[in-house]
Amino acid sequence: MEFDGGTRNRVFSADFNPSQPVTWTLDRTSVVLNAQLAPCVGKELTTVGFAANVAVLGTNGVTLSDSVTVKAGTLLSPVVSGGTLDLGASAYVGDVWSSGNVTLRSNSHVVGNVTTGGSTTRQLGSTVTGTTFEHSFVPPQPLAWSPTFPAATGGSVVLNPDTTRSLTAGSYDQVSVASRATLTLASGIYYFDSLTLEPTAKVSLQGQVAIYVRTGLTVRAAFSATSGGFPELLIGYFGTLPASIEAPFTGTLITPNALLRLANVPGASHRGVFFGKQVEVQTSATVEYVAPSAFDLLGPQQSMFIANSLSAVQSLAAPMSSRTTGAPATYSGQ
Repeated sequence: MEFDGGTRNRVFSADFNPSQPVTWTLDRTSVVLNAQLAPCVGKELTTVGFAANVAVLGTNGVTLSDSVTVKAGTLLSPVVSGGTLDLGASAYVGDVWSSGNVTLRSNSHVVGNVTTGGSTTRQLGSTVTGTTFEHSFVPPQPLAWSPTFPAATGGSVVLNPDTTRSLTAGSYDQVSVASRATLTLASGIYYFDSLTLEPTAKVSLQGQVAIYVRTGLTVRAAFSATSGGFPELLIGYFGTLPASIEAPFTGTLITPNALLRLANVPGASHRGVFFGKQVEVQTSATVEYVAPSAFDLLGPQQSMFIANSLSAVQSLAAPMSSRTTGAPATYSGQ
């Protein structure tokens, strides 16, 4: 809800039982929530109401190392932090939104506005093409998503080098794919206790795939779609140890309880949406926003997990004067 001082979220709430519709009325307008409404499709969790095409969001902080670029096609992508935000030397981003202090290191570039609940420190040569708003209303950004993991009826899946295996949707213990091994995943929802992909391993997706990982996530190899197109991949990692992505990643990756670390991959980029408790993008890496797929495979139960997680994307509220209209600025550089 929007007031003169900005927005307020969770002004009212009610438990939802599919058999009992919920109705609320505000300013003589009524809204009804019932089981006949279209279910969530996964994209809701990565929708940020105040900024379009957000590729990187950290609920507790964001660190973008030197020479990082965060873009959306030919434009630059906004970056959102619920804590502090550190933009490395010669890095390029779009609008910056941060609940905590912002540090812009030497020759860094913000193509747009900086809005912070704290203060901004700028080193020599840093550039902000728009306006800097300090001590502005930027509420915290929780990312509350915690699905229930069923028993691992599929056991462990360990692929040795040069082996292949295909899986169907279900619950598994540890999943490990060694170098030169190939794992094929049919369309569906997977529950893994841990997932480790070694360099030159291959994971091929046959349609929409959602993977929920409980305790450990290390990705040193790329996912691909058997169709040859953009992988329709959603990974939710719910452990507390850092999630390490050391190969080009394409899809949506959400780590509510852990640091998400995106390594530099020479000649390639990470493409999709990357939300975590903390997000660290390493030196010279490129992150490109690609709109998430609509995961119609999630079904009512998983859709409610997504819907209950909407606190993750509460609208940040800058002063009204900081809101801009028109096409985003382009950039020249990396």
